[in-house]
Amino acid sequence: MDLRLIILLGIVLLIYVLTNYYIYIHIAPLCLSPRGKILIPLLLLIMAAYPVGRILQAFISPGVIIKVIIAVGSYYLAFMAYAFFLVLFMDIYRLLSSFSFLPLLGTTLQAQIWKVGICLIIVLISFGSLNARKSSNRHP
Repeated sequence: MDLRLIILLGIVLLIYVLTNYYIYIHIAPLCLSPRGKILIPLLLLIMAAYPVGRILQAFISPGVIIKVIIAVGSYYLAFMAYAFFLVLFMDIYRLLSSFSFLPLLGTTLQAQIWKVGICLIIVLISFGSLNARKSSNRHP
């Protein structure tokens, strides 16, 4: 494998890991309940699904399990993109509220924003998935 390709893959993987870490450090404090502590390992597994699936696909002929892992990872990539912007928005709001008249975000309000945000993200991903399936059915 070419050294430039290895460096490129390393940079892409680093960006992926840092983006997930940025999201994780904002979600983890909201998962302190016993039920929430179950979500953290599940979230970590889902975060790893896409890269692991693609690596497995490179070395093993793709079977049903690898295709499912890649599909879960692909949906997570869409979730990650929207969640990144939600976290970024909350951080920008937090920064602006320290300099202006905007009210501070409490833990309860942050949890509510996450609940609404995750529901909205799921709706957007669902509509996007349905739209992609309709488009692929129309154009063979």
